[in-house]
Amino acid sequence: MEESNIILFFGRFHPLLVHLPIGFLIFAGIIEVTERFNFTNGLKKVVPFSLLLGTLSAVAASVLGLMLATSGDYNHEALDDHKWAGIATTLIALFAYLLSLDLSIFKAIKEKLYLVVVVVMIGGLSATGHLGGNLTHGEDYLTHYMPFKKKEVDPLKRPEVTEIAQAQFFGDVVHPIIKAKCYSCHNTSKQKGQLSFESIETYMKGGKHGKTIVAGDAAASELLIRVNLSEDDKLFMPPKGKTPLTEEEKLIIEYWINKGEASYDADFMASKPNEEMLDLVAGYLKLSGHSAGGDMVSFGNIPEQTIASLQEQGFSIRELAANSYAYDVVLPTGKSDASTIAQKLEALKAIKDNILWLSLENSGLTDAHVGQLNSFSNLRKLNISKNSSLTDYGLKKLVELKNMESISMYATKADVATIEALAAITKLKNIYVWKTNLDDKEIATMQDKHKQLTLVSGI
Repeated sequence: MEESNIILFFGRFHPLLVHLPIGFLIFAGIIEVTERFNFTNGLKKVVPFSLLLGTLSAVAASVLGLMLATSGDYNHEALDDHKWAGIATTLIALFAYLLSLDLSIFKAIKEKLYLVVVVVMIGGLSATGHLGGNLTHGEDYLTHYMPFKKKEVDPLKRPEVTEIAQAQFFGDVVHPIIKAKCYSCHNTSKQKGQLSFESIETYMKGGKHGKTIVAGDAAASELLIRVNLSEDDKLFMPPKGKTPLTEEEKLIIEYWINKGEASYDADFMASKPNEEMLDLVAGYLKLSGHSAGGDMVSFGNIPEQTIASLQEQGFSIRELAANSYAYDVVLPTGKSDASTIAQKLEALKAIKDNILWLSLENSGLTDAHVGQLNSFSNLRKLNISKNSSLTDYGLKKLVELKNMESISMYATKADVATIEALAAITKLKNIYVWKTNLDDKEIATMQDKHKQLTLVSGI
């Protein structure tokens, strides 16, 4: 293993260890205050020991922090502020410890200085912690939700879009997606992989692993490579614990790179989007017209208590356009047993005629459940990916959904017979088939045979 990797390995324990000096030093400060005002009695003798532990752990945290700083993932100015504040606080804590020992060398100055040093130590500790928080989470982390705070304006923020013809592909769609999912680790203060999404210039600059975005070539763009890796891959982004991009968000960014030539100022319509992309972008922008997909139909009102009941069962339900009563329904991923998923689908039938988009990704869906979807006659888009028990036998039943325009079935057991059956759906345009039983040759053959379909097998 390279030395730099060993250094970073130990450096990453800094956030864990840094809480020890905080606890020990603040405890010592509290005891000093409570003893002086007679709130406690007889605890003062533990103060030197607490200051010693605080000083030693502060030294260890500082060393690990210096190791972590070698990653180059942080803003240099912010890093220097945090580093020197930490070193200064450690030295002050050491001085406070020496003063607490009643050494003869400090006898003449202890009475005048000791309490001041303890107060300065606590102040330095607070400042160091605050600077560390800024370094990790951004400069406004502490004050972001402060009442009456004047909000900082995102330099890339654009006026609200009221119709899709006004939309700028990057500024109104792509950047908000990336900011929501990637910005916490890639900003001015914290630049993981030396990458920031703060400005157009930093987008174009990329990071230490190469071009983040390659105009016209999503396959060579590091951004798309990382977000399409397996979630178990150590290079997958965003890291575990953070919300990954949805399949729709990935498709939008891929389309912007390939068809929109990764332009930072062109209008969305300049990319000549197909109907599916119109639907995706309009839905993301919460615009009517194209937002619900294809030819809009009128839907009946659904009682609020019905929606609330389904939400209590775990469904996420979003209205595709204001007062349209047309819904995008998602069952959050996570395996369910056969009886549970059957019950959920049965309950969902209460609004089946109003569902245009439905996601049952990684839900435990099996062939036996697919028949329950046949009554969802207005479905335009269906995501049943990552249900590994789904086979050709069940998938062919989807042919009953005559209004279907897009089906995502990657990581299922779909095969050639599945495509042959679903090709009978006249409105169907896109089928997402990567990680299925179809190999590249079979996909090419099916694509050539059914030219009305687009078989998407990855980037």
